[in-house]
Amino acid sequence: MNFPKKVHLLFNLSIAIGLSYTLTTPVFAAEEISNGTDTIKVSDLEEFAKTGDPSLFPILENFGITLASKAQLNRPISIDLSKPLTKEQLDLVDLFKFLLDLKDEQIDESLPLLATKANGMTLIEFLKALPEKTISSENLVSTLANFTPKPISPQKISLELPNIGIASGFTLTGAAHQISNRLRLTNWYSQAGTAFLTERISLAENASFSSNFSFQISSSNGVGDEDGAGADGLAFVIQTLSNNVGGTGGGIGYGGIGQSVAIEFDTYYNKYFDPNGNHIGLNLNGNLYSTAWTPVYPRMNNGGIWHSWIDYNGLSKLLEVRISTTENRPINPALSYVLDIASILKMPNAFMGFTSGTGSGMGVHDILSWNVKNYYDPIDKAQKTQEVPEPISIAGTTLGILGAIYTRRQRRKNQKKY
Repeated sequence: MNFPKKVHLLFNLSIAIGLSYTLTTPVFAAEEISNGTDTIKVSDLEEFAKTGDPSLFPILENFGITLASKAQLNRPISIDLSKPLTKEQLDLVDLFKFLLDLKDEQIDESLPLLATKANGMTLIEFLKALPEKTISSENLVSTLANFTPKPISPQKISLELPNIGIASGFTLTGAAHQISNRLRLTNWYSQAGTAFLTERISLAENASFSSNFSFQISSSNGVGDEDGAGADGLAFVIQTLSNNVGGTGGGIGYGGIGQSVAIEFDTYYNKYFDPNGNHIGLNLNGNLYSTAWTPVYPRMNNGGIWHSWIDYNGLSKLLEVRISTTENRPINPALSYVLDIASILKMPNAFMGFTSGTGSGMGVHDILSWNVKNYYDPIDKAQKTQEVPEPISIAGTTLGILGAIYTRRQRRKNQKKY
């Protein structure tokens, strides 16, 4: 087998393990890795993956580890077998080869075992799960042959950012920046801004999650629609491609992002694909036509502070979106829709964050606070659900269906605005 084909096959089969997130609880967990001449503790490798501690370099360099390896060790391993390898993926293959000093025959023998036994781990998780004290090129094949991963629930994460303006852990692109006590996505004409968590979050519990955030759209100006001047709005986005993507104008920063679920808070009537100029929409895979939508009243870019709750129960596959001008969580959702988010994302570890876009209209689009959990547990600061006046003119579920029908009819009649 020549080297290019060997590398391609190694990565495609061994690293196709990112299609579902699985940790393991073997009877014996690997404690060290040997490359034939040197030995490294798995705990040291894990510590480097968490901190990037340069003091570990003398140990790691003999295993092909550089500072760039930190991202590779933490990145969920997943690939579409029908597509060519990216540079990122080839680098990860090289790292895998260096760690275990694999030869051609060991690669060829381990490929089918890796393809059937390894399932949804990062490189560190895979090494930690192998049931041998020392893992090396000599015992890799026999270890894999007896390796039966046992799935367990992922670690639960509850992230609370009441002052998101000084929070770390975001990758900001375009016009996005942190200022004072807020995360500012856009603040002028013809901009795009995205703010995704730098590290992926595991959504292995059937892609379930609960999120609550507050936002403000102020200083609306420029070209507007029938309800006044202003730009296009913002979106809460979950996607698995990158933490630095986005587009301007009516794309609201998420347009064109595949493997994504966006909840848009749309404040401009783009006649070609919008039902109206003030609505919540569910948009999939970067498509600007909302799969479901519901109108909101009053206009969300009126300078006031808004609060939204987005919950997805992966067992029932029900997505619910609530919105209010107060901190009280409404009983009834503005929008509800049944869909399989796990099949849309295609992998269980996703980037979460916010996007915005402006065109010939502008507005200052700010996120003020954010709480998110990677499991279904609706967030209610009052610890109880209570009835409050809701700024929604009609029930969301019905309008979601009507909105989809309306949108299809409008596509042929109207022009697109950028």
